[in-house]
Amino acid sequence: MNSKRRFLTLSAALALAACAAPPPATAPKAAVPAEAAATVMPAKPAGSAVLKIRMPVDLTTADPAFHPASMDTVTAETVGEGLVHFKPGTWELENVLAESIKTSEDGLRIEFKLKEGVKFHGEYGEMTADDVKFSYERFIDPKLNAPYKGDWEALDKVDVTGKYTGVIILKKPFAPLWASTLPVTAGVIVSKKAVEKLGDKYGTNPIGTGPYAFASWTPKQKVVLKRNETYWGAKPEWEEIQLIPITDDSAAEIALEAGEIDFTLIGKSAIDRIGANNKFEVIRHPTINYSGIFLNVQHPKMQDIKVRQAIRLAVDVPSIIAGVYDGKVERMCAVAAAGQLGYWKDAPCYERDIAKAKALLKEAGAEKLDLQLTMEQGEEQKALGEVIQANLKEIGINVEINQVDGGGYYGDDKTLRERPMIYFDWGTTNPDPYWQIVWFSCEQIGQYNWMYWCDKDFDKVNSDATLTNDVKQRDALYIQSQKLWDANANVVWTVRPTNFYAVRAGLAPSQNPNGLVIPASFKSK
Repeated sequence: MNSKRRFLTLSAALALAACAAPPPATAPKAAVPAEAAATVMPAKPAGSAVLKIRMPVDLTTADPAFHPASMDTVTAETVGEGLVHFKPGTWELENVLAESIKTSEDGLRIEFKLKEGVKFHGEYGEMTADDVKFSYERFIDPKLNAPYKGDWEALDKVDVTGKYTGVIILKKPFAPLWASTLPVTAGVIVSKKAVEKLGDKYGTNPIGTGPYAFASWTPKQKVVLKRNETYWGAKPEWEEIQLIPITDDSAAEIALEAGEIDFTLIGKSAIDRIGANNKFEVIRHPTINYSGIFLNVQHPKMQDIKVRQAIRLAVDVPSIIAGVYDGKVERMCAVAAAGQLGYWKDAPCYERDIAKAKALLKEAGAEKLDLQLTMEQGEEQKALGEVIQANLKEIGINVEINQVDGGGYYGDDKTLRERPMIYFDWGTTNPDPYWQIVWFSCEQIGQYNWMYWCDKDFDKVNSDATLTNDVKQRDALYIQSQKLWDANANVVWTVRPTNFYAVRAGLAPSQNPNGLVIPASFKSK
């Protein structure tokens, strides 16, 4: 092996957490102490450099209740902070804005005390318990109709007991709270005053307490975050962080090699070339994310399950892995990953069977079919779409590939209903399988349930899995829910994403095990 070809591990904890089982997504004493210690941020001298990170899509909205894509999530979690978060590179919890936080024995009451004197950016004053109440209760406001309302589905209310103290009160147990709500974007505390003042403009003018303040957004060019000079914690290293949307991996690779960006996701075909250049390091990052072709069961051409079963049998996933991904990714056959709670090890991997697929279409009276496959832009996506197109042509289905940018991809309900097939590549997920499955409930139709599939039994099984901390019981319930999903033939699972990133030499990047970048934690070596 060329000595210059280096694969970088961000940290031992990151690598292990990415591949092994995440911690229980509950609040047992072993995983989340009754009272966690406050975060101690290491001192780091502030520099003056500009950090430039490539993002695959542009900003849509950094509102924590809506954030549809990675740019939105990264922006929201860099500008804003929660009571707790995952320690960078791990699934380990630590306090952030909470000086202390503790849960009751039954898990229905979470008492918190905020750090005092923490200021929101700009003119919005000190953060108080009223902001916590506002931030979390807005998720369950039916008028808001937040796509992420499921993260707070168990919330009853937040009682404010003092300027800096309060109690989060749940109406029922909710096992994923400490893994998929409080430590992630749904747990970010927003300024009540800012949201009420800015209204719909808040999502592109977010206000938080974080180490970086939102400075500007130039659509399709960059999001600029400026160092918060009055930050309550250690002064952050970078004077400015730029999040730069570049759709195509090849364009991003050129930008990296030209010194225009410092960090980017790269295509599989560029791994060897960039890895051999001593100006860069390549990171191999396994994930628990998921991808596949989502089939709209309410679309007139897709209502017959035989059509969906035929598509599932016609798609040649091994060829996709070999041809598009150069064999560098693994096949997935169900949503939960190996090592995760709810991993269905015996999930069927449907092998290609052209004869049976044609027979199913004949039975459905759909031997000749014209369908559209909607995908995000990008060279890898285009190659993937062409393989699927060729596969389905062999059974008499003509596929038009519809590649759209980030904003167009996340369309409104009317647009989504008209799409028979969408290639869905969920880029960041959290350790509890609840966060992988909740998007496909009946309530999520028109939001993220692009299959337009509603199964009350599926919803009940997944709801039951949130009501207990019994790991074996939750594991069995999530496997049961995936069996219901599989029986409906509404998705063709393809690959478990393994991401490859390139970073300029001398820069230590930071990511959570799900691949989400943490710009404020990037360090100069």
